[in-house]
Amino acid sequence: MEDGLIAGTDEGAEPLKPLSRIEATAMLVRILGLEDAQTSEVSYFADIASDNWGAKYANIAYDNGIAAGVGDNQFAPNEIITSSQFASLLLRSQNQPNDWQTAINTLVERGILTQEEADKMDLFTRGDMAKIIYEAREQGLLLQDGN
Repeated sequence: MEDGLIAGTDEGAEPLKPLSRIEATAMLVRILGLEDAQTSEVSYFADIASDNWGAKYANIAYDNGIAAGVGDNQFAPNEIITSSQFASLLLRSQNQPNDWQTAINTLVERGILTQEEADKMDLFTRGDMAKIIYEAREQGLLLQDGN
Protein backbone atom coordinates (compact mmCIF):
# COMPACT_ATOMS: atom_id res chain seq x y z
CA MET A 1 0.00 0.00 0.00
CA GLU A 2 1.06 3.66 -0.01
CA ASP A 3 4.60 4.31 1.29
CA GLY A 4 5.30 0.58 1.21
CA LEU A 5 4.06 0.10 4.76
CA ILE A 6 1.75 -2.78 3.90
CA ALA A 7 2.24 -5.18 1.03
CA GLY A 8 -0.63 -6.82 -0.79
CA THR A 9 -1.29 -10.50 -1.32
CA ASP A 10 -1.28 -12.54 -4.51
CA GLU A 11 -4.74 -11.04 -5.04
CA GLY A 12 -3.64 -7.41 -4.61
CA ALA A 13 -4.16 -5.09 -1.64
CA GLU A 14 -7.46 -6.73 -0.58
CA PRO A 15 -8.45 -3.86 1.74
CA LEU A 16 -11.75 -5.53 2.71
CA LYS A 17 -10.16 -8.86 3.71
CA PRO A 18 -10.30 -9.65 7.44
CA LEU A 19 -7.00 -10.41 9.17
CA SER A 20 -6.11 -13.37 11.34
CA ARG A 21 -4.23 -12.71 14.55
CA ILE A 22 -1.03 -14.16 13.07
CA GLU A 23 -1.32 -12.15 9.83
CA ALA A 24 -1.79 -8.90 11.75
CA THR A 25 1.07 -9.75 14.10
CA ALA A 26 3.39 -10.59 11.21
CA MET A 27 2.52 -7.35 9.39
CA LEU A 28 3.14 -5.28 12.51
CA VAL A 29 6.49 -7.02 13.15
CA ARG A 30 7.50 -6.26 9.55
CA ILE A 31 6.32 -2.65 9.73
CA LEU A 32 8.36 -2.15 12.90
CA GLY A 33 11.47 -3.48 11.17
CA LEU A 34 11.76 -6.40 13.57
CA GLU A 35 11.45 -9.18 11.00
CA ASP A 36 15.13 -10.13 11.32
CA ALA A 37 15.22 -9.97 15.12
CA GLN A 38 16.77 -12.97 16.85
CA THR A 39 14.26 -15.33 18.45
CA SER A 40 13.87 -18.97 19.36
CA GLU A 41 13.46 -21.46 16.54
CA VAL A 42 10.98 -23.29 18.77
CA SER A 43 7.47 -21.83 18.91
CA TYR A 44 6.52 -20.37 22.27
CA PHE A 45 2.86 -21.23 21.62
CA ALA A 46 1.32 -24.71 21.67
CA ASP A 47 -1.08 -23.89 18.82
CA ILE A 48 1.64 -22.75 16.39
CA ALA A 49 4.00 -25.44 15.14
CA SER A 50 7.67 -24.45 15.15
CA ASP A 51 7.83 -24.95 11.37
CA ASN A 52 4.76 -22.77 10.73
CA TRP A 53 5.54 -19.54 8.83
CA GLY A 54 3.98 -17.49 11.64
CA ALA A 55 5.90 -18.98 14.57
CA LYS A 56 8.82 -16.60 14.05
CA TYR A 57 6.52 -13.55 14.06
CA ALA A 58 4.59 -14.65 17.13
CA ASN A 59 7.89 -15.29 18.94
CA ILE A 60 9.32 -11.90 17.94
CA ALA A 61 6.12 -10.17 19.07
CA TYR A 62 6.32 -12.02 22.38
CA ASP A 63 10.02 -11.22 22.82
CA ASN A 64 9.29 -7.52 22.30
CA GLY A 65 6.29 -7.31 24.63
CA ILE A 66 3.87 -6.77 21.75
CA ALA A 67 1.81 -9.96 22.08
CA ALA A 68 1.49 -12.53 24.82
CA GLY A 69 -1.13 -14.79 23.25
CA VAL A 70 -4.60 -15.50 24.57
CA GLY A 71 -3.61 -17.51 27.65
CA ASP A 72 -2.90 -21.17 28.37
CA ASN A 73 0.17 -21.09 26.08
CA GLN A 74 -2.12 -20.36 23.10
CA PHE A 75 -1.89 -17.66 20.43
CA ALA A 76 -5.11 -18.40 18.47
CA PRO A 77 -3.27 -17.62 15.22
CA ASN A 78 -6.20 -18.27 12.88
CA GLU A 79 -8.84 -16.31 14.80
CA ILE A 80 -9.88 -13.03 13.19
CA ILE A 81 -8.28 -10.11 15.01
CA THR A 82 -10.50 -7.30 16.26
CA SER A 83 -9.78 -3.60 15.97
CA SER A 84 -9.26 -3.39 19.74
CA GLN A 85 -6.82 -6.28 19.73
CA PHE A 86 -4.82 -4.71 16.91
CA ALA A 87 -4.86 -1.33 18.65
CA SER A 88 -3.51 -3.06 21.75
CA LEU A 89 -0.67 -4.67 19.75
CA LEU A 90 0.17 -1.31 18.19
CA LEU A 91 0.27 0.52 21.52
CA ARG A 92 2.33 -2.23 23.16
CA SER A 93 4.79 -2.09 20.26
CA GLN A 94 5.46 1.48 21.30
CA ASN A 95 5.96 0.58 24.97
CA GLN A 96 2.55 1.92 25.93
CA PRO A 97 0.97 -0.77 28.12
CA ASN A 98 -2.77 -1.16 27.77
CA ASP A 99 -5.51 -3.72 27.68
CA TRP A 100 -7.37 -4.69 24.53
CA GLN A 101 -10.73 -3.51 25.93
CA THR A 102 -9.62 0.13 26.05
CA ALA A 103 -6.95 0.26 23.33
CA ILE A 104 -9.27 1.42 20.53
CA ASN A 105 -10.49 4.24 22.79
CA THR A 106 -6.87 5.35 23.19
CA LEU A 107 -6.55 5.64 19.40
CA VAL A 108 -9.75 7.70 19.30
CA GLU A 109 -8.48 9.96 22.10
CA ARG A 110 -5.24 10.52 20.18
CA GLY A 111 -7.07 11.37 16.97
CA ILE A 112 -5.83 8.35 15.03
CA LEU A 113 -9.43 7.23 14.57
CA THR A 114 -12.68 9.09 14.88
CA GLN A 115 -15.34 7.59 17.12
CA GLU A 116 -17.44 6.97 14.01
CA GLU A 117 -14.58 5.02 12.38
CA ALA A 118 -14.02 3.01 15.54
CA ASP A 119 -17.73 2.20 15.76
CA LYS A 120 -17.72 0.88 12.18
CA MET A 121 -14.79 -1.50 12.70
CA ASP A 122 -16.95 -4.50 13.57
CA LEU A 123 -14.97 -6.67 11.15
CA PHE A 124 -11.36 -5.51 11.21
CA THR A 125 -9.84 -5.54 7.71
CA ARG A 126 -6.51 -4.98 6.00
CA GLY A 127 -7.78 -1.54 5.01
CA ASP A 128 -8.60 -0.69 8.63
CA MET A 129 -5.12 -1.76 9.66
CA ALA A 130 -3.53 0.32 6.90
CA LYS A 131 -5.49 3.39 8.07
CA ILE A 132 -4.43 2.91 11.69
CA ILE A 133 -0.78 2.33 10.75
CA TYR A 134 -0.72 5.36 8.46
CA GLU A 135 -2.37 7.69 10.99
CA ALA A 136 -0.24 6.41 13.86
CA ARG A 137 2.90 7.02 11.86
CA GLU A 138 1.75 10.49 10.80
CA GLN A 139 1.14 11.43 14.42
CA GLY A 140 4.47 10.09 15.63
CA LEU A 141 2.96 7.18 17.54
CA LEU A 142 4.50 4.50 15.35
CA LEU A 143 8.25 4.40 15.43
CA GLN A 144 9.88 2.13 12.86
CA ASP A 145 13.36 0.67 13.31
CA GLY A 146 13.66 2.66 16.51
CA ASN A 147 13.12 5.98 14.69
